[in-house]
Amino acid sequence: MEPRSTLIWLQTGRITGATSLSNVPVVATEMAFILEIQTDNYWADVTVDMRKEIRVKLRNLVELIKPIERKIVITEFEDEIGPEANVDLPDVGSGVDKGCFTMKVRKFLDDHANHIALLKQKHAEQGLGIFCAL
Repeated sequence: MEPRSTLIWLQTGRITGATSLSNVPVVATEMAFILEIQTDNYWADVTVDMRKEIRVKLRNLVELIKPIERKIVITEFEDEIGPEANVDLPDVGSGVDKGCFTMKVRKFLDDHANHIALLKQKHAEQGLGIFCAL
């Protein structure tokens, strides 16, 4: 989520409902922070650490906010399917070519021969439960 869209979410979304819960002690302790993150200045130079701080501080507050009722929107339209048309896809084969697939797998294994997972599998060493489960 982009910083600006996060700000919009905070301004129009569920977190703004927290300001109406200022009489709850848990919310009251974070009220200054909630009001601060709703300003444009806070989001001018936002960093990953700042966003993490928001997530951590507000994680427990979100469940206190009652969801708002929204109007149900019903759309009624007919889906029109046009006439059938063949599409030429020159790079896509008509099925699975086992020889080509085997070549690709061998090339992958050769290119990654020194990868720890492949070395452990090759030498039948334990340590990777995913290969043991298969």
